Amino acid sequence: MLRTALVTVVTRNYLHYARVLAESCERWQPDMPLTVVLADSLPASYSLDQHLARVLLAEQLGIDDWNRFTFKYTPFELCCALKPHAMQALFAQGFERVVFIDSDLALYGPLASIEQALQTHSIALVPHLHRPLPRDGRKPLENNFLNAGTFNGGLVACCNDPQGQQFLQWWGDHLRNDCYVDVAGGVFVDQKWLNLAPGLFPSLAIVRQPGCNAGHWTLSQFPLSGDREQGYCVGDYPLECFHFSNFLPSNPLEFMHSQSRVSFQSSPALRALVRDYHARLQQHEANQYASLRCQYDQLSDGTPIKPEWREAVRRNRKELRGIEDPFDVQANPRLVAKLTQLTRRATKWRGDWRMQLPSSQQKKTLRRRLKNRWRHLMSRWD
Repeated sequence: MLRTALVTVVTRNYLHYARVLAESCERWQPDMPLTVVLADSLPASYSLDQHLARVLLAEQLGIDDWNRFTFKYTPFELCCALKPHAMQALFAQGFERVVFIDSDLALYGPLASIEQALQTHSIALVPHLHRPLPRDGRKPLENNFLNAGTFNGGLVACCNDPQGQQFLQWWGDHLRNDCYVDVAGGVFVDQKWLNLAPGLFPSLAIVRQPGCNAGHWTLSQFPLSGDREQGYCVGDYPLECFHFSNFLPSNPLEFMHSQSRVSFQSSPALRALVRDYHARLQQHEANQYASLRCQYDQLSDGTPIKPEWREAVRRNRKELRGIEDPFDVQANPRLVAKLTQLTRRATKWRGDWRMQLPSSQQKKTLRRRLKNRWRHLMSRWD
């Protein structure tokens, strides 16, 4: 029997999600050990034996230039960028198959569709859409998936064979420097790159079972039915795992804002599923972990890192070359001043930033420039 492993990546403010995921994996796939890669430092009061048996610190993955790699990404982007590296680490431990699974998923049955796909293919991806969506102006629109990606990066599986290794190497090379959020610029973390994978890797299976990695995007394609005791179904298919993307323990209703075709009133099964998941998160100290701040979200002196600073490091700006650890203020006394200076130049660096409304100060500057331009034109007219 081939040895298969599950792996997820979290920051410490998502450890309650990882604990719920671990419980569901233990129930439905006890033969597939789950490794939690922590892209952060462990909380002081956290006990591995009590909560999660297999935890691997991300800094142990052997990524070159680790400090600059982590600095250029937000915690969310960093977790996405580490996916192929985490999967490769499990291959190095001797597993023949590895399934990456986002921490905000929960299993509701065996991952039979993934196992079946990997019997004949090296790579398995799950699409967001299985049927055309009605053009009724409601969310989600098909356009959303043109922007976010055809395949959901929350569940990616591959075999430890030449093509599986080639896929992870290719994916990891792109995520080395291009795993950020810039929808207007055509990039959405790790996920958008997966659009290219079916054309590049012949031994890739598209898993078309909608109960595999179901989420808010499948609700309007296939009705959710059943309950926890009897089991859930997505259309006529058994629910294998559900992706609670955008779920906030502090506000469970926020989960529904990503789509507008299904409500808790129209889907009792969905209401029960969400209520149960929320209760399980609360049992695992959701409020305690959600308040923790990622260690990679601030400089060594506690200064919060601005998005423009991350982008300056990602672009390897000449002003920051030679700085091995951009977090370390003590070793680089002028670090904050250099980063602050670069902030003023960053407004045109990304498509999303260019689309943002100007600040009040930028509006004042724009008015002043327009007045000066008008005076100049009028002087020439005279």
